[in-house]
Amino acid sequence: MEYTYNVSIEMRCTTITPSGIYSLQDIKNLISLVTSDPDYNPQFNVLLNLREVKYTPLVSEIIEISDFIVKMKQSFRAKTAIITKSEVKYLLFKLSAHYTSKQGLQSNVFKDIKIAKDWLKEE
Repeated sequence: MEYTYNVSIEMRCTTITPSGIYSLQDIKNLISLVTSDPDYNPQFNVLLNLREVKYTPLVSEIIEISDFIVKMKQSFRAKTAIITKSEVKYLLFKLSAHYTSKQGLQSNVFKDIKIAKDWLKEE
C-alpha cells in the first residue's frame, strides 16, 4: 500500500490518501503513524480519500478496523469523512461509520469529495 497524508494546522484537517492494495495490518500501521505525527491533533477533522484503493475489504475486516478505531477514539475527537467511488466500498464503510458513530465517533461516507469537505466544515 502506498499513501500520502497531510496535517493542515490552518485548516484543522488531516487528509489521508492511500492507494493500491492493502492489508489490515497496513491500515493499523497507517492509523498509528498518522496519529503519532507531532502535527496531528485529535481535534482536527480527518478526510480519508479511498478512491484509489484497489482492495475491497471483507465485512470481518471492516469490523476489525472499526474496533481498532474505537479503541483509539481519543485520537479521533472531530469528524472523519470517508470518500470512495465504489458502491460496495461505500456500503461497507457506511457499516463502519454506523458502528463507530454508535461508539461516540463522528464519521460519514461520501462518493463526492466536495460534499465530504462541506460536511466537515459544518458545526
